[in-house]
Amino acid sequence: MLDIRYFCAKSVANSSLDNQLVGYQPHESQSTVVKPSVTSLPAPVATLLKELHIGGVILFSENLIDEPQISQLTSDIQACCVDNSLPMFISVDQEGGRVARLPRDNWPAFTGNMSIGALKDKRDSEASYDVGKAIGQQLFSLGINVNHAPTVDVNINHQNPVINVRSFGDNAQRVSNLGQEMGRGMMSAGIIPTFKHFPGHGDTFVDSHTGLPSVNHDIDTVHNVDLLPFKQAIDNDVASMIMTAHIQYPALDSTTLMTKNGETLIRPATLSKSILTELLRNELCYNGVVITDALDMASISKYFTPASAIIETFKAGSDIALMPFKIHTIGGIEAFYQLFDEVVAVIENDSELCEQVLQSFDRVKCLKASFGSRSQTKSLGAQTIAQHRQLEREIALGSLVKLSHSNPIDFIKFDKICLVFPSKEQANALHTELTNTSPGITKYLSFHCADYKDLNAITDITSATLLVLGVEDKKSAVVLGGVDDLTQESKDAVSQEGTVDIAQNLLSEHEIRGGESVFISLKAPYHLSDYIKLATYSFASFDGSTYKNIDDEETGPAFWALAQVLLNKNEAIGKLPITP
Repeated sequence: MLDIRYFCAKSVANSSLDNQLVGYQPHESQSTVVKPSVTSLPAPVATLLKELHIGGVILFSENLIDEPQISQLTSDIQACCVDNSLPMFISVDQEGGRVARLPRDNWPAFTGNMSIGALKDKRDSEASYDVGKAIGQQLFSLGINVNHAPTVDVNINHQNPVINVRSFGDNAQRVSNLGQEMGRGMMSAGIIPTFKHFPGHGDTFVDSHTGLPSVNHDIDTVHNVDLLPFKQAIDNDVASMIMTAHIQYPALDSTTLMTKNGETLIRPATLSKSILTELLRNELCYNGVVITDALDMASISKYFTPASAIIETFKAGSDIALMPFKIHTIGGIEAFYQLFDEVVAVIENDSELCEQVLQSFDRVKCLKASFGSRSQTKSLGAQTIAQHRQLEREIALGSLVKLSHSNPIDFIKFDKICLVFPSKEQANALHTELTNTSPGITKYLSFHCADYKDLNAITDITSATLLVLGVEDKKSAVVLGGVDDLTQESKDAVSQEGTVDIAQNLLSEHEIRGGESVFISLKAPYHLSDYIKLATYSFASFDGSTYKNIDDEETGPAFWALAQVLLNKNEAIGKLPITP
């Protein structure tokens, strides 16, 4: 697949190969340098798509502005099809929660998989289907036909930096059930779901965007935990596309290969025939399409050239190679043609590999035929979006977990409340929802909103009678949009080092002064005992995403839910889907 971010004097693109086995991918950037965004299809890229018979595209945040622009872009991409019977795969990472590419102020992104896992009774299955259907409806209306979701990794590692709340929880069977329901919801809306990341990314403490993780499970754990959601999705005919993981699994494949630096390396799953062919295809009887995770991630690009990564993953059994090559300028397009020719030459001179590629082509054609053309777009309408927004709020409220046993808060007894969160936007979002939920509250007390870098505000906490403090651990590159988005500024945002100490010190000092406090976990609520001991009240919300409402105020579904509970309009009834 081809990834084009900024196609101008300073442009960025990644690509991959193969007739009908490749796609084009604009990406999101958090760079401090102002760069033009690809919001319409550049002529040189359209030519490349046509001449090389490129078969698919994935869009990222800066490619997606509003409904007319997105619909025009997807229509133009579909127009590049050489064979109208084989429509383009136009895909996106719209997982919901932290990983969402559509603008949140226009399209509800919901509060993510772990919040669904925190719902009680059978509501979790219903909600997972409903969220899948709602996301599918949004994408389908815009001309997008593939979603790289659901994430069915079982998050059993408390230190997991990349999956975390993107997982439904740490129970393999529940993850399997909820993943299948979300997939069915997407399919009901005409969207191809992507079950990821095979054979499982749940027990890692390294982000595969920036390093190469290894899972050292014994074979029983691999089958009973990691593989279970994939096996059951395959058995129940829900999975028609599966994404690989750039992870070493010695229990499944301990063979090695040579890196571009001349070192030996245990094969990552993405490059392993034992895992993708012998296990996934032969043992699990999977006949659908296999797509790699992005090959420009450091777990692959650090060790292999684009050409060798493409060849090795095709040999392993992948059908679609995703993003192994960057195009910065017109010269980059020329280099891509050379890469294409180089890989094709290798395939043509290897009869076994050539046969595999032809089989991949057949699988891709079959999947495209089963879902039909997606060239027509149709607006969802304000009423449907309003229904999605209501569902978003219902899930956020139903999943809010009370972690302490204190009595409800009486806001009226406080005269000054200080809201301290990792970002000022989050503090402002809670302030917005508190004042919107109870407009008269400002008659009795004042608010001060701050983030952890706002030293003046932190000093001002000494005079607050109630401290409301939120914490989330580091962000993965996937939240920001990809490896290329890890500029120094975004690296600072990714790393939350020091935040934990600051937060605990603030709570401790506030307790010493006799003030009351509210602690809020905005991600997977692991390692919270110290916070819960120090705070008067504690909650887990699983999401810290914000957006601007119609009044240009910062808001977010999790903050709306928190306001309902903090102001005693509703109770926190969610249950933890993980073992803290």
